[in-house]
Amino acid sequence: MSADAWHRAGEIDSTRFEHVDGPRMGGVLAVELDPALRDRLLADPDVLVGDGEILKDDRASTVVVPSGSGEVVLKRFRYPDVLRALRRAPRASRARKAFVATLRLQAFEIGVPQALGYLERRRAGLGTASWLVARRAPGRDAQAVLTDAQISDDARARLVDALAGIVARMQGAGIIHGDLKATNFLVDGFGRASDGTESIQVLDLHAVRRPGVFGRAGLRRDRERFLRNLDAWPELRRRAIAVIDRRQA
Repeated sequence: MSADAWHRAGEIDSTRFEHVDGPRMGGVLAVELDPALRDRLLADPDVLVGDGEILKDDRASTVVVPSGSGEVVLKRFRYPDVLRALRRAPRASRARKAFVATLRLQAFEIGVPQALGYLERRRAGLGTASWLVARRAPGRDAQAVLTDAQISDDARARLVDALAGIVARMQGAGIIHGDLKATNFLVDGFGRASDGTESIQVLDLHAVRRPGVFGRAGLRRDRERFLRNLDAWPELRRRAIAVIDRRQA
């Protein structure tokens, strides 16, 4: 994939998103967003983070479905320590990077939750906090599905084929994810006989990038990280390798 194609894929469509700018808060939000929710986000996103259904909460981020927001998810990125906060402050926020990465992966027809915008707070020109806004997607993470005792061997193999196909597509397009652990794939519809509604969406996109000065090392690490998810199933691991190699041939 050329640098020009990569740039075009990350362009923000002004008919779908509007820029929001204030003395301390900036970003973009989808025009389809409910006006009341938009106002609440601009007033203080952290109020919404503290009032809703928590989907994830760890050292790196908190993910919630805010009360009264319908099927909207808000991800608040946090800095593990002061040193890393200072190092990251001059850069684009992780929420902004994740938002643009979502647009890029959508352009390459890789499943991701629908992006609804991002917000970032800055002081004296330095970023201090950021939030990603997205449409809630159905399903469970791939780790939970792969280890589910109720899943059939056929469904598990079908899931591995689909996961490996996504990895092959990203590898072929020269897209580095940065952390292809099983919990970063949201899986819906697997675990039963196929009825045509199976889907997979890729999560945690703030580190998505093209190969840099070290060439394909990042792509190789992505491949190795993905295959480690299948160490408990040697047959399925070999199956995944065959799928990736065949689609990249």
